[in-house]
Amino acid sequence: MSPTAIVPLGLVTNSCGRVLNVADFAVAPQPARLPPPTIVVFGTSMNSGKTTTAASLVRGLTRAGFAVGAAKVTGTGAGNDLWSMMDAGACAALDFTDAGFATTYLAPIDAIVEGAQHLLHSLAATGAEIAVLEVADGLFQSETAALAKSPKFRELTGGVLFAAGDAMGAVAGCERLRELGYDVLGLSGLLTCSPLARREAGAANAPVYGVKELTDPATAASIVSGILNPRLMVIAGGAQCLYQES
Repeated sequence: MSPTAIVPLGLVTNSCGRVLNVADFAVAPQPARLPPPTIVVFGTSMNSGKTTTAASLVRGLTRAGFAVGAAKVTGTGAGNDLWSMMDAGACAALDFTDAGFATTYLAPIDAIVEGAQHLLHSLAATGAEIAVLEVADGLFQSETAALAKSPKFRELTGGVLFAAGDAMGAVAGCERLRELGYDVLGLSGLLTCSPLARREAGAANAPVYGVKELTDPATAASIVSGILNPRLMVIAGGAQCLYQES
Protein backbone atom coordinates (compact mmCIF):
# COMPACT_ATOMS: atom_id res chain seq x y z
CA MET A 1 0.00 0.00 0.00
CA SER A 2 1.33 3.42 -0.95
CA PRO A 3 1.68 6.13 1.71
CA THR A 4 -0.94 8.86 1.86
CA ALA A 5 -0.17 11.67 -0.58
CA ILE A 6 -1.04 15.23 0.42
CA VAL A 7 -1.40 17.93 -2.23
CA PRO A 8 -1.33 21.52 -0.89
CA LEU A 9 -4.12 23.53 -2.50
CA GLY A 10 -3.27 26.94 -1.09
CA LEU A 11 -2.99 29.10 2.02
CA VAL A 12 -5.95 30.14 4.16
CA THR A 13 -6.30 33.88 4.71
CA ASN A 14 -8.55 36.18 6.66
CA SER A 15 -10.94 38.66 5.05
CA CYS A 16 -8.07 41.12 4.53
CA GLY A 17 -5.95 38.57 2.70
CA ARG A 18 -3.48 37.96 5.52
CA VAL A 19 -2.25 34.37 5.69
CA LEU A 20 -3.44 32.69 8.87
CA ASN A 21 -1.26 30.62 11.19
CA VAL A 22 -2.06 28.15 13.98
CA ALA A 23 -0.39 30.63 16.34
CA ASP A 24 -3.19 33.09 15.57
CA PHE A 25 -5.59 30.77 17.40
CA ALA A 26 -3.51 29.99 20.49
CA VAL A 27 -5.27 30.36 23.83
CA ALA A 28 -4.94 33.85 25.24
CA PRO A 29 -1.92 34.37 27.51
CA GLN A 30 -2.81 34.23 31.19
CA PRO A 31 -1.20 36.30 33.94
CA ALA A 32 1.86 34.62 35.40
CA ARG A 33 0.80 32.58 38.40
CA LEU A 34 2.01 29.64 40.39
CA PRO A 35 1.35 26.63 38.14
CA PRO A 36 -0.53 23.67 39.59
CA PRO A 37 1.48 20.70 40.89
CA THR A 38 2.42 18.79 37.76
CA ILE A 39 2.94 15.13 36.87
CA VAL A 40 4.75 14.52 33.57
CA VAL A 41 4.37 11.30 31.58
CA PHE A 42 7.45 10.31 29.58
CA GLY A 43 7.87 7.04 27.68
CA THR A 44 10.30 4.80 25.88
CA SER A 45 8.78 5.37 22.44
CA MET A 46 5.59 5.89 20.48
CA ASN A 47 2.90 3.38 21.42
CA SER A 48 4.47 2.60 24.79
CA GLY A 49 1.27 3.52 26.64
CA LYS A 50 1.86 7.17 27.52
CA THR A 51 -1.62 8.43 26.64
CA THR A 52 -3.30 5.52 28.41
CA THR A 53 -1.12 6.20 31.45
CA ALA A 54 -1.92 9.92 31.45
CA ALA A 55 -5.65 9.46 30.86
CA SER A 56 -5.87 6.76 33.53
CA LEU A 57 -4.17 9.02 36.08
CA VAL A 58 -6.52 11.85 35.14
CA ARG A 59 -9.44 9.49 35.70
CA GLY A 60 -8.15 8.33 39.09
CA LEU A 61 -7.40 11.84 40.34
CA THR A 62 -10.79 13.09 39.15
CA ARG A 63 -12.48 10.26 41.04
CA ALA A 64 -10.42 11.27 44.08
CA GLY A 65 -12.00 14.72 43.98
CA PHE A 66 -9.34 16.80 42.23
CA ALA A 67 -9.95 19.30 39.45
CA VAL A 68 -7.42 17.91 36.96
CA GLY A 69 -6.03 19.80 33.99
CA ALA A 70 -4.31 17.85 31.21
CA ALA A 71 -2.09 18.80 28.30
CA LYS A 72 0.09 17.21 25.65
CA VAL A 73 3.08 19.50 25.30
CA THR A 74 4.82 18.03 22.23
CA GLY A 75 3.88 16.12 19.08
CA THR A 76 2.14 16.66 15.76
CA GLY A 77 -1.45 17.88 15.63
CA ALA A 78 -4.05 15.12 16.18
CA GLY A 79 -7.12 14.90 18.35
CA ASN A 80 -7.03 11.41 19.83
CA ASP A 81 -4.75 12.09 22.81
CA LEU A 82 -6.57 15.28 23.72
CA TRP A 83 -9.97 13.61 23.53
CA SER A 84 -8.73 10.77 25.74
CA MET A 85 -7.92 13.30 28.47
CA MET A 86 -11.31 14.93 28.10
CA ASP A 87 -13.10 11.58 28.23
CA ALA A 88 -11.14 10.72 31.38
CA GLY A 89 -12.72 13.70 33.16
CA ALA A 90 -10.15 16.49 32.88
CA CYS A 91 -11.64 19.87 33.81
CA ALA A 92 -9.61 21.31 30.93
CA ALA A 93 -7.56 19.64 28.21
CA LEU A 94 -5.10 21.43 25.92
CA ASP A 95 -2.22 20.57 23.62
CA PHE A 96 0.67 22.28 21.85
CA THR A 97 -1.65 23.61 19.15
CA ASP A 98 -3.23 25.74 21.88
CA ALA A 99 0.24 27.21 22.43
CA GLY A 100 0.54 28.04 18.73
CA PHE A 101 2.38 25.01 17.32
CA ALA A 102 1.08 22.90 14.45
CA THR A 103 3.91 20.54 15.39
CA THR A 104 6.80 20.77 17.81
CA TYR A 105 9.10 18.87 15.44
CA LEU A 106 12.32 20.90 15.03
CA ALA A 107 10.90 23.69 17.18
CA PRO A 108 13.43 25.44 19.47
CA ILE A 109 13.42 23.87 22.92
CA ASP A 110 13.10 27.23 24.66
CA ALA A 111 9.93 27.84 22.64
CA ILE A 112 8.55 24.42 23.60
CA VAL A 113 9.24 25.10 27.29
CA GLU A 114 7.53 28.48 26.99
CA GLY A 115 4.60 26.70 25.34
CA ALA A 116 4.39 24.26 28.25
CA GLN A 117 4.38 27.18 30.70
CA HIS A 118 1.67 28.86 28.63
CA LEU A 119 -0.48 25.72 28.82
CA LEU A 120 0.07 25.31 32.56
CA HIS A 121 -0.96 28.93 33.21
CA SER A 122 -4.05 28.36 31.06
CA LEU A 123 -4.93 25.20 33.02
CA ALA A 124 -4.46 27.08 36.28
CA ALA A 125 -6.82 29.78 35.04
CA THR A 126 -9.54 27.15 34.56
CA GLY A 127 -9.22 26.10 38.20
CA ALA A 128 -7.06 23.01 37.75
CA GLU A 129 -5.65 21.91 41.11
CA ILE A 130 -3.21 19.47 39.56
CA ALA A 131 -1.92 19.01 36.01
CA VAL A 132 -0.94 15.93 34.01
CA LEU A 133 1.36 16.60 31.04
CA GLU A 134 2.17 14.08 28.32
CA VAL A 135 5.40 14.32 26.30
CA ALA A 136 5.32 12.67 22.87
CA ASP A 137 7.63 9.95 21.54
CA GLY A 138 10.49 8.41 23.52
CA LEU A 139 13.33 9.76 25.65
CA PHE A 140 15.80 9.48 22.77
CA GLN A 141 13.67 11.40 20.24
CA SER A 142 15.44 14.71 19.65
CA GLU A 143 12.87 17.19 21.01
CA THR A 144 11.93 14.91 23.90
CA ALA A 145 15.57 14.37 24.84
CA ALA A 146 16.27 18.10 24.76
CA LEU A 147 13.10 18.89 26.71
CA ALA A 148 13.96 16.34 29.40
CA LYS A 149 17.40 17.97 29.77
CA SER A 150 15.93 21.47 30.12
CA PRO A 151 16.32 22.80 33.68
CA LYS A 152 13.34 25.10 33.13
CA PHE A 153 11.10 22.19 32.17
CA ARG A 154 12.35 20.13 35.10
CA GLU A 155 11.40 22.98 37.42
CA LEU A 156 7.81 22.68 36.19
CA THR A 157 7.74 18.97 37.03
CA GLY A 158 6.68 17.67 40.41
CA GLY A 159 7.17 14.03 39.47
CA VAL A 160 7.23 11.62 36.54
CA LEU A 161 5.36 8.49 35.51
CA PHE A 162 7.34 6.53 32.93
CA ALA A 163 5.54 4.38 30.34
CA ALA A 164 7.49 1.47 28.86
CA GLY A 165 6.78 -1.49 26.66
CA ASP A 166 9.23 -3.81 28.41
CA ALA A 167 11.20 -4.12 31.63
CA MET A 168 14.59 -3.31 30.08
CA GLY A 169 13.26 -0.04 28.68
CA ALA A 170 11.64 0.75 32.02
CA VAL A 171 14.86 0.29 33.95
CA ALA A 172 16.95 2.29 31.44
CA GLY A 173 14.37 5.08 31.30
CA CYS A 174 14.19 5.41 35.08
CA GLU A 175 17.97 5.56 35.30
CA ARG A 176 18.11 8.28 32.65
CA LEU A 177 15.39 10.40 34.25
CA ARG A 178 16.99 10.14 37.68
CA GLU A 179 20.32 11.19 36.20
CA LEU A 180 18.54 14.29 34.90
CA GLY A 181 17.15 15.07 38.34
CA TYR A 182 13.55 13.87 38.01
CA ASP A 183 11.57 12.16 40.75
CA VAL A 184 10.21 8.97 39.17
CA LEU A 185 6.93 8.22 40.95
CA GLY A 186 6.24 4.98 39.12
CA LEU A 187 6.17 2.91 35.95
CA SER A 188 3.27 2.11 33.68
CA GLY A 189 2.57 1.40 30.02
CA LEU A 190 2.37 -1.75 27.94
CA LEU A 191 4.62 -3.73 30.26
CA THR A 192 1.77 -3.81 32.78
CA CYS A 193 -0.08 -6.23 30.48
CA SER A 194 2.52 -8.91 31.29
CA PRO A 195 2.91 -10.27 34.84
CA LEU A 196 6.48 -11.31 33.99
CA ALA A 197 7.38 -7.84 32.68
CA ARG A 198 5.88 -6.26 35.80
CA ARG A 199 8.06 -8.45 38.01
CA GLU A 200 11.20 -7.80 35.97
CA ALA A 201 10.55 -4.05 36.06
CA GLY A 202 11.08 -4.22 39.80
CA ALA A 203 14.78 -3.77 38.99
CA ALA A 204 13.97 -0.09 38.40
CA ASN A 205 13.14 0.36 42.10
CA ALA A 206 9.86 2.09 41.27
CA PRO A 207 6.26 0.96 41.80
CA VAL A 208 4.39 -0.36 38.77
CA TYR A 209 0.87 0.87 38.06
CA GLY A 210 -1.54 -0.57 35.51
CA VAL A 211 -4.80 1.00 34.37
CA LYS A 212 -6.68 -0.55 37.31
CA GLU A 213 -4.33 1.03 39.84
CA LEU A 214 -4.11 4.42 38.15
CA THR A 215 -7.88 4.80 37.89
CA ASP A 216 -8.38 3.85 41.53
CA PRO A 217 -8.92 7.12 43.46
CA ALA A 218 -6.97 6.10 46.56
CA THR A 219 -3.99 4.88 44.56
CA ALA A 220 -3.99 7.93 42.27
CA ALA A 221 -4.07 10.26 45.27
CA SER A 222 -1.22 8.37 46.93
CA ILE A 223 0.93 8.69 43.79
CA VAL A 224 0.73 12.48 43.84
CA SER A 225 0.63 12.96 47.62
CA GLY A 226 4.24 14.07 47.81
CA ILE A 227 3.76 17.06 45.51
CA LEU A 228 0.46 18.38 46.87
CA ASN A 229 -0.19 20.83 49.64
CA PRO A 230 -2.06 19.58 52.75
CA ARG A 231 -5.30 21.38 51.81
CA LEU A 232 -5.65 19.41 48.60
CA MET A 233 -4.87 16.14 50.34
CA VAL A 234 -7.67 16.82 52.87
CA ILE A 235 -10.08 17.42 49.97
CA ALA A 236 -8.91 14.27 48.21
CA GLY A 237 -9.16 12.22 51.40
CA GLY A 238 -12.78 13.26 51.89
CA ALA A 239 -13.60 12.47 48.27
CA GLN A 240 -12.03 9.02 48.61
CA CYS A 241 -14.20 8.25 51.64
CA LEU A 242 -17.33 9.34 49.81
CA TYR A 243 -16.38 7.28 46.77
CA GLN A 244 -15.64 4.16 48.80
CA GLU A 245 -18.91 4.40 50.70
CA SER A 246 -21.07 4.92 47.61
